[in-house]
Amino acid sequence: MKFNKLFYSEIDSTNEEARRLVKQGVQEGTVIVAESQTAGYGKWKRTWFSPKGDGLYVSIILFPTETFSPLEFSLLGTLASVKAIKTLTGLEARIKWPNDVMVNGKKIGGVLVEKVKEWIVIGIGLNVNVKTFPDELKENASSLYLQLGSEVNKEELLDLLLKELDQLYPSKEQICAEWKSLSDTLGKQVKVVNQQGSFQGKAIGYGFHGELILETSDGKIMEFRSADVF
Repeated sequence: MKFNKLFYSEIDSTNEEARRLVKQGVQEGTVIVAESQTAGYGKWKRTWFSPKGDGLYVSIILFPTETFSPLEFSLLGTLASVKAIKTLTGLEARIKWPNDVMVNGKKIGGVLVEKVKEWIVIGIGLNVNVKTFPDELKENASSLYLQLGSEVNKEELLDLLLKELDQLYPSKEQICAEWKSLSDTLGKQVKVVNQQGSFQGKAIGYGFHGELILETSDGKIMEFRSADVF
């Protein structure tokens, strides 16, 4: 796929700009990259910490010809991010279902997939050279800089990310197989929280489209398409 990168010094949100461009008529493979976001957001519209110049904030616009669920595109985004990080830095990044990129148990980034008519927008935020975090994020968040002790070239990371995404898409079988091998959730005792409530048990597998399969303490099997996992 040919990627066309559009760079912004500051923007409200790369995903919001992607939405605007889709409505205006845009080519598949358009990539929005921002130095900072004034209204960046993640899952369920939670604010995404976007300090200027220290993170990779990017949205990729795709027009799928096969039937993919938003969850499957989330798997694609996280897998491409993890592989790019390992190639560039050597860090053993992992994936926490459904959309978090982890290094040494700390959240390094996340993926937000949104559907706009027949188009898909994959938003990716990675903490690259972030030196400090707000108090409410310090316990769980980290950056590539803090894990390595040195700065990372964001342009190289972006190029590797797009290369990995291009090689993986649209091979569902490869995405699912590699994603499972890099999962930081599978086999663990977890608490799953969604709009229906809170559920505890063991993450025993993934469904055909990447759904999390949970076995509760009383032996009940549950399947989730979207939730927070602890």
